[in-house]
Amino acid sequence: MRLEVSDGIHRIVERGNVLQQQLHSRELIEFLYANLFDRSIRDDPTLPIIHGACLRRNGRRLLLVGDKGTGKTTLTLRLMLAGYEVEGDENVFVYDGGAVARPRALYLKEGSLRLLPEIADTISRRPSLQDYHGQRIYNVNPRCFGAPWRISHGPVDLVILLRSNHGGYSSIRPVSSLALVREIVPEVGFPADRHGAAIGALVAMSARTRGFDLSLGDHPQAIRCIEAACSSLD
Repeated sequence: MRLEVSDGIHRIVERGNVLQQQLHSRELIEFLYANLFDRSIRDDPTLPIIHGACLRRNGRRLLLVGDKGTGKTTLTLRLMLAGYEVEGDENVFVYDGGAVARPRALYLKEGSLRLLPEIADTISRRPSLQDYHGQRIYNVNPRCFGAPWRISHGPVDLVILLRSNHGGYSSIRPVSSLALVREIVPEVGFPADRHGAAIGALVAMSARTRGFDLSLGDHPQAIRCIEAACSSLD
């Protein structure tokens, strides 16, 4: 697959066939993300997909799982600034024995820039698009801030369930493996068939990891809570 540009037209070409062509490179980026996601699903259509962020710290992998609007991406970038390695912020494929993030840059809403004043200017100069409400969504690559960006397969050591407490205090508490599965399920996309195997993969992952419930308010305290949860693995 390669990119060709001629007469102002951007084309994605694979094996001599034009897969997509657009006037602007932004549309091609969206196509490439969608195409790569589709290929990932076709590689193994039986895998469940968690709506969550995936990060690493000191060789350990943690997932942030939460509904849309809980502040997952902003917290992910905050953790990046604190030294965590980001793998992704949208989808995580779960397989028997571990997980792997969907290859995609982070998407940050314009309204969240005020929560990241240290890097807001850099983000505001990144490629962006507008949603249906006219709000700008920025495409954020961790490498823009000198942070590593490497996606790999591996076991999950920690799952943190996010609950919004905007403007409030952050606090964390452990949850059982059973409660972890129950809370994760609403944030999972299941394959068209083999639901039993998909549930089994989630149960196996939850049995091998530690689960916590984080009331997400102020970010400094949230990071301290996550550090405490990571320390509990030692």
